[in-house]
Amino acid sequence: MAWISRALPFAVVVAACSWAATTPAAAQGSDLTGRLAPDMTFSNGMNGVAAGTSLSSFRGRVVWVKFILRDCPRCRATLPRAQQLHDRWSGSGLVVLTVVRQFGPPGMRSFMAQNRYDFRVGTDRDGSMASRYGVRTMPTDYVIGIDGRVKASNGAPDAVLRTELGMYRLARLGAVPKTLKSVRDAVWNWDYGSALRATEAAVSKGDADAEIQALADRVAAQAREELDARLVLAAKRAREGQADVALSIHDRVVSNFRGTSLASVAVDARTRYLAGRGGR
Repeated sequence: MAWISRALPFAVVVAACSWAATTPAAAQGSDLTGRLAPDMTFSNGMNGVAAGTSLSSFRGRVVWVKFILRDCPRCRATLPRAQQLHDRWSGSGLVVLTVVRQFGPPGMRSFMAQNRYDFRVGTDRDGSMASRYGVRTMPTDYVIGIDGRVKASNGAPDAVLRTELGMYRLARLGAVPKTLKSVRDAVWNWDYGSALRATEAAVSKGDADAEIQALADRVAAQAREELDARLVLAAKRAREGQADVALSIHDRVVSNFRGTSLASVAVDARTRYLAGRGGR
């Protein structure tokens, strides 16, 4: 499908965003909320989707499935948000998975590069995958939780994504003693700095049992992953010419991890960044 000219009538543009043109535009896809998400296995794709990759292979993470047509203006208008959330949360449990009708990697590579998109892409060559979700018009979105069940249909509200990512973090955290409930609350709130300060304080008392030590080890590992993910985002923003945004991320990381064993890592990363841009 060739790119749609802005000069075309609105009705033609709408039809181009639907591969079942007789269906009203308001009817996006089936409401599958609460049900196990229909599985999909891709013959090819990009950015972490290869031949044989399936939706179920991402079980345990939060998946935002976005059905799109490459040349649909309405679909294209939603992709900056997809990239933004991929940048922000892909290192924290979110999989942004676009399912593209018809086009494989050769037909998507230039489009992705021109727009600096690097979220996952899977090819729905004949529309059969979209059919499993009852998709009639695109873009159509589904949020799938860590249990493989659909948490939102025909949309991907930030509130749902945040809740499901909180569930992802708690699942990774595991059991928490009642005396360290604050750690659970901090991880739910995506505040690994506070969680790390609490567990390190508990261990420093010298009488921590095996359960507390194991929790402290998990928090330390996950906090480092979170710190690294934020530094990756800062580096990407710097490459995109958003120097002030990158510095703001570094500043927040330093603040978040102050008073923890990762404080020096955060400070050193910020110092290197400032040195690289001439100390500005």
